[in-house]
Amino acid sequence: MKSFQFIVVKKKYKGRIVVLIDEHTGSGMELEAMLFRSLNCTLIGRNTGGYDGSCICFKVRNDFCACYSGDKVLYPDGSQTQRIGIAPDICVERRYQDIVRSTDEILDRAVKYIHDTE
Repeated sequence: MKSFQFIVVKKKYKGRIVVLIDEHTGSGMELEAMLFRSLNCTLIGRNTGGYDGSCICFKVRNDFCACYSGDKVLYPDGSQTQRIGIAPDICVERRYQDIVRSTDEILDRAVKYIHDTE
């Protein structure tokens, strides 16, 4: 059995932390997004998938997979996250030209946000 030792860090990072999310962010990563938001990180992108908690995924056809969660996950204030997802602090809409150009519009917006707030 391996043992782990925690290391005390004397210098803490004090810069901005940006977390990228979109409709493909689901299950435990939605819980992580909620955690990062509670730590004053900025969420950038689009609403998460809305299937937080224990996730079950199954193949419907060769080219299609469906996921769902039977867990009830709520914000600390009691509001719903299931089927709604976690909303970003800065919303980035998907645009046709971004798809055609194969650009990552969420990453581009995050980089702009970091540069604009330095």
